Amino acid sequence: MQSFILFNVGELRYAMALDNIQRILIVPKLTPTSQKDKIFEGMMSYEDDVIDVVSFRKMISMQGYSAKVSEMFIDLKGQHKAWVEALSDSVHKHVPFTKTTDPHACHLGKWIDNFSSYDEEVNGILRHLNTHHQALHQSAVGVLERYAEDPAMAEAWCSSHVKGIYEKTIGYIDAIATHADSVANDSQKLLILEHGGTRFGLQVDTISDIIHVEESAIKDQSSLQRCGKYICIKGVLEHESKLCSVIESINISNLTSEV
Repeated sequence: MQSFILFNVGELRYAMALDNIQRILIVPKLTPTSQKDKIFEGMMSYEDDVIDVVSFRKMISMQGYSAKVSEMFIDLKGQHKAWVEALSDSVHKHVPFTKTTDPHACHLGKWIDNFSSYDEEVNGILRHLNTHHQALHQSAVGVLERYAEDPAMAEAWCSSHVKGIYEKTIGYIDAIATHADSVANDSQKLLILEHGGTRFGLQVDTISDIIHVEESAIKDQSSLQRCGKYICIKGVLEHESKLCSVIESINISNLTSEV
């Protein structure tokens, strides 16, 4: 029986022997380095030592997580612009409003409910964003109630009150977007590994599970085995009807960063 940790990077799934992992952490604030290789994210203190931190995403030539976060905020702004336009159409064009009035049901609300940060500046922005975002969705209730009694009043309320809350909400989305790197770190996990005497941190998107399987569960046919510049894959295993690439080793020993 062998134990594996399962983690995700984008839509990709990976498994790594638990014995290879010393610790799992939240990504701390990193010290920048003059990087000799694109995969380096920075340095951090760990057990009276200074270790490099590398990005799994960059190892497989995937977009960095902070860029993904920046794109998410752009998308969230677009979603709420469409929300306000739909509310305006409901009172100006007399069409049903089909968007949600529940601030916890939209993508931004779900993200706020599930995100936490160790950065006090990010937390301060997040509190303001949460307050205004909730008020924005709740404002639709007031608009629709007024529309039932006086459409003209609803139009005025939508053009003034709702617009003001919307602009504040967008302002706080823009503010938190300037901290995309911190948001990315707070959203990811850090695996502490050692290979060839070199200890380092590996950023991954999410940890999904720890499983215990027989060695025979790994399909290690030669066609599935491959080694890249950084990562050696020895096969795949299936878990909950999904295939995970099984990592044999990750090597950065030839890639030293400079302070």
